[in-house]
Amino acid sequence: MASSVHRVVLSDTNRTETVQPLENTNSSVQNNSAFRSVDYSSAEAIFSMDDVDRIRSKDKNGEFFFFVVVVGDNQNKFFKIKSKFFKELGEN
Repeated sequence: MASSVHRVVLSDTNRTETVQPLENTNSSVQNNSAFRSVDYSSAEAIFSMDDVDRIRSKDKNGEFFFFVVVVGDNQNKFFKIKSKFFKELGEN
């Protein structure tokens, strides 16, 4: 069951600190099928790398840096950003 996305924030691995985006842009996405047509809202966020560095922390195994939190209609989704993905940002 999909839901609309209202905003995106970042959180440390302990979920004690939240970083708000510098900019949050909302738009609409339409999903059409033979059974139904649904409109969803989407969100795109831009974060300060200084804020990302501040909340970035490794868990006890050193595998995760932080969470991307997608705030939606029905619930919030937490996506773990692994250290290997974060390191790839610097390589591009």
